[in-house]
Amino acid sequence: MSGCLARGVEDGVFCGAQAAWYVDGQIGRCAAGRRYIDGPPVTDDTRFDIASLTKLFTTAVALRLSDRRVIDLSMPIGEFTPSLPKGSIWRHFTVEQVLAHETGLPDWQPYFEGIDSRIRGREDGMRAILDMVFSETATALENGASRYSDIGFIGLSEILSRRASAPFDLLVAREVTRAVGLDETAFFPVGTPVDPATAFARTEECPWRGRVLDGEVHDDNAFAMGGVAGHAGLFSSARDICT
Repeated sequence: MSGCLARGVEDGVFCGAQAAWYVDGQIGRCAAGRRYIDGPPVTDDTRFDIASLTKLFTTAVALRLSDRRVIDLSMPIGEFTPSLPKGSIWRHFTVEQVLAHETGLPDWQPYFEGIDSRIRGREDGMRAILDMVFSETATALENGASRYSDIGFIGLSEILSRRASAPFDLLVAREVTRAVGLDETAFFPVGTPVDPATAFARTEECPWRGRVLDGEVHDDNAFAMGGVAGHAGLFSSARDICT
């Protein structure tokens, strides 16, 4: 495996990568290349922005809350979240439909573009995006059809937070990462000091933020919400994902 990663670096497929595997009860892991061009080496504990894999953790939170009967997966969300706007189509969705991408909500919207730069990455920015999410319209889907949607998981994370009376990053930690010992998986909210010893693989030079993203969420909507959302925002390592 290490040879494959090394060839990927040599061929310019990526500047650095990690891999992990699970065989006979043991986790193996390796790394190759650098965290960014001419940067420090990628090591086993380098953190990567795992983007939409965050949705798997949101799903796990929903299932954990369902097991404890904090939510009902098949009940219309409006019946247990009365604080949703009265005219919101979200009142008629079930959590099951959101998890299965069966709501007909858009796959993505550039909400961040409508957020004043002074509140991007702050709680006001998060609230502004949630207002847009809960005001969305949906396309009718044929029975059994699905349409992948970031929007569904943005709204779902807020619904789970309201129901569990906990911020979503703390909810993920409590219900998933701490529960199963994923020590290298976490959100890093915008503006929160990060331990200098934590090594991140840089993501890109962001044109609208005007800087290289290093330990800062790549997804623009998640960034505008403060770095914590149900569709994106987690950082992790290959070992934790393999676990």
